[in-house]
Amino acid sequence: MRPGRIYAIGADPSEGIGKDHSAAVVLEVDGLKPKVVATYADNQCPPEDFAHILKRLSERYNSAVIAVERNNHGHAVLATLKHVYDEDLLYRQQDPSILSSASIRLGFNSNAATKPLILHALAQVIRERSLLIPSKELLDEMRLYPRTEATKTRSDETATRHWDLTISLALALHCAEYALKSGKGGTMSGVTYVPT
Repeated sequence: MRPGRIYAIGADPSEGIGKDHSAAVVLEVDGLKPKVVATYADNQCPPEDFAHILKRLSERYNSAVIAVERNNHGHAVLATLKHVYDEDLLYRQQDPSILSSASIRLGFNSNAATKPLILHALAQVIRERSLLIPSKELLDEMRLYPRTEATKTRSDETATRHWDLTISLALALHCAEYALKSGKGGTMSGVTYVPT
């Protein structure tokens, strides 16, 4: 952690029963190029514990904004985070077809419309070489990520790979602008409009 820098955390929760991982990627977003500065992955971490881990990560990285994938176990993570962390530092998403505060929800809804958007944005910054990734584990996972996964939203119980760090990085990158708007631990003034 570097004092005064701005960070975003992407988080992909799991059930914590030994299958896919609860994963997080911390991204420094205000340098010349965004840079991955920390990763976390544990397939035994239940949602409530993961929320506390995300809180500690965020506090360590200058009150980083946290973008939690709210599908399935993400709801439990967000429910816990709302009680133990500053809700203003949790990413919000709004359905662009409903321009009212009632359509603003905490977390990122990953579905057939939104998942390809964040993965395409990640692929673009990688092609442009405008993202620094010094994590071997993350790079190895990204190299194996098949394009056909970009539109899948349901967990396959028989799958052995769930691409949790890759999704976490895409979420961190997606909320980077959101984090920059918040400044150093300030309140978010807006929401991100994406299809929900």
